[in-house]
Amino acid sequence: MDTKEVMEETRRPSDASLRVEDVGAEKVRIEHSHLVMPTALVGLSEAELTSLGRKATFKLDCFIMPAIVIMYILNYLDRQNIAAAKLADISDDLGLSAVEYQTAVSILFCGYILFQVPSNVVAGKIDYPAVYICVAMGVWGLISALMAVVQNFSGLLACRFFLGVIEAAFFPGALYFLSLFYNRRQFAFRTAILYSGSQLGNAFGGLFAIAILNLDGHSGLEGWRWLFLIEGVATIGMAILFAFILPNSIRKLRGFSQQEREWVLWNFESDLGQQDNSKEVSGWRGLLLALQDWKMWSFMALLTSIYVSAAVTNFFPSVVGGLGYSRNKTYGLTAPPYMLCVICMLINGFHSDKTQERYLHIVCPLAITLIANIISVSTLNLAARYVAIMLMPASFYSAAIVVLSWITGSLNQPSAKRAAAIATINAVANTPNIWTSYLYRSPPRYLVAFIINLVFAAVAIVAATIIRFYLRRENAKMDRGEDVGKSGPTEAQRNAGFRSGATVHELGIPDEEAGATRGIGAVMAIALAEAGADIILIQRDTSNTTTERAIEALSRKATIYTADLASQSDVSSLANKILGDGHDVSILVTSAGIQRRHPSHEFPLDDWNEVLQVNLTTVFTLCRDFGAYMLQRSGPHRGSIINIASLVSFSGGLTVPAYASAKGGIAQLTKALSNEWSGQGINVNAIAPGYIATDMNEALIANETRARQILERIPMGRWGTPDDFKGPVVFLASRASAYVTGEVFVV
Repeated sequence: MDTKEVMEETRRPSDASLRVEDVGAEKVRIEHSHLVMPTALVGLSEAELTSLGRKATFKLDCFIMPAIVIMYILNYLDRQNIAAAKLADISDDLGLSAVEYQTAVSILFCGYILFQVPSNVVAGKIDYPAVYICVAMGVWGLISALMAVVQNFSGLLACRFFLGVIEAAFFPGALYFLSLFYNRRQFAFRTAILYSGSQLGNAFGGLFAIAILNLDGHSGLEGWRWLFLIEGVATIGMAILFAFILPNSIRKLRGFSQQEREWVLWNFESDLGQQDNSKEVSGWRGLLLALQDWKMWSFMALLTSIYVSAAVTNFFPSVVGGLGYSRNKTYGLTAPPYMLCVICMLINGFHSDKTQERYLHIVCPLAITLIANIISVSTLNLAARYVAIMLMPASFYSAAIVVLSWITGSLNQPSAKRAAAIATINAVANTPNIWTSYLYRSPPRYLVAFIINLVFAAVAIVAATIIRFYLRRENAKMDRGEDVGKSGPTEAQRNAGFRSGATVHELGIPDEEAGATRGIGAVMAIALAEAGADIILIQRDTSNTTTERAIEALSRKATIYTADLASQSDVSSLANKILGDGHDVSILVTSAGIQRRHPSHEFPLDDWNEVLQVNLTTVFTLCRDFGAYMLQRSGPHRGSIINIASLVSFSGGLTVPAYASAKGGIAQLTKALSNEWSGQGINVNAIAPGYIATDMNEALIANETRARQILERIPMGRWGTPDDFKGPVVFLASRASAYVTGEVFVV
């Protein structure tokens, strides 16, 4: 599978045509159709911005992720400790039949499923989502502790039901909470970290249980009563602590500098393509939007199928116990599968974010789930079955965390819709926990259970494949300018180039003295990578990989082609090489430029020819060759060409006759190409930099008198910087400029 296909599912660049989301009689109001870098970040170099981003993200992770993982560990312990209680004879002490015990297990999920959607609708509209989750945590901890005093089946049933009602707030609420702080490129790995909490709870829950159950008989209490009491009280204590630690808003981060806060907010909103204003749509309106989106139902089918196989974890101690070991050894043997699961989830989530690929990171783990269940069905050999047990959590949970990331990335705006969709999908996906409890009734083989797990793992693979196909089709429709109806993005996202699953379009940026590796050209390449494009860099050689590394740090792909742009033969062969390698170029930015300064009466002809070749002839050649390719692309919008002219295109400059002539030619070439191609779906525009502090202008800057005279003429009172070109190039590359062509923008 080539890179284009790999990226098809996860990200779309800014050049693509997006359709406004139809929300009936109302439209989602737009705060900003084009997001601009915050003032606190303007003027930072790329290295400084990257360093700031790493520091801010690390600090955000330190505030959020440890707390959220511990919360999930306790959530899982309080929910699943009934399995350990069974091995500690709760059934005998309360006089429970096998059916009554299974009912006590499954009743929790009735409350859990019924209240997830209402809970997340509330969480999506309140100003203190972290406090909301912590309050819920304290309440379920109290209910868990009260289970220590139940005396019969009815009391246990009531506690388990209300435990499910309150715990319903946590997992979908935690996913929604994370989606308020992390963008789509960061989400799969953070989901894996979150999910590791449940697996660590599984891994060490048995070991905790062994220690606590040793209190059996102390103060006249059975061991299982101590288990409920101690774990419940621990949950209450942690809930109080985390209410003071977790942030409630991305705009109000305690312990962050102003620059760090601005970076976190900009990183988040630039990925969405709009400000994430949760007040725009009511919670119940968000639920209606989610229910009208086919993607929600498709993801629901996918995740539900995975959770059928994952329901085996509810009975893991019993299944492992079927291998014939003692109680304590059984608890010990349940830990390694979950430790392996944590490792595999983190690796899969990290790699999915790094490559920005979702489909294969779901299907490949599910194939392992198939194998594990086939082994379990086929043999009673202890070693083989334990290997299968080792593989099960690692495979289906590794797939599940990427599905959850896929969901938040494809159903993300408005935020009320995202909150409702997460809760609805997760609620329905957990219904297998109700009915699968009745499948594990024939130890040690559990034949029916493992056959059903196998079948649903196969169904999940099919569902993921169907979703991938339909996301690609929907993106293709948006590329052609067609409306995708209620499942489409918001208008602000349309202007920014959002896609629910994404495809790669490459961007050609030539390089010479001021091209892709330096100055304005490098910054524009990085800006378009930040907006979602994969970049083709045309450089003289590969000695400078600074821009390439900066793009790859954004989880975008950078491909370098080498050429001497002063050589017409090199330039003429570029398009064939690039297109022959399968790249679909829909944006061309011609940023190459060299400068030679001499008085006009002494200007060498060789310098004149070199400047004209690089600055004008090369630009025309690339426009001609890639323009011919774009004309063959389908859809109403076939491509965007952005040339780099100059202020001297109009002023003429001093001692730069070749440069002025070339840049004047660029301005007219832009208009000429626009006259021919705009009616055929290609927008051709130019950006004309004014006085910009780059290497090319070192001579001017070094001349104090000339520099002072220039500065006096600049209304803003400063020289421009390459970062000032991020906004204009993204605007001209996106569909926000769909009706703009033949223009020369002076910056």
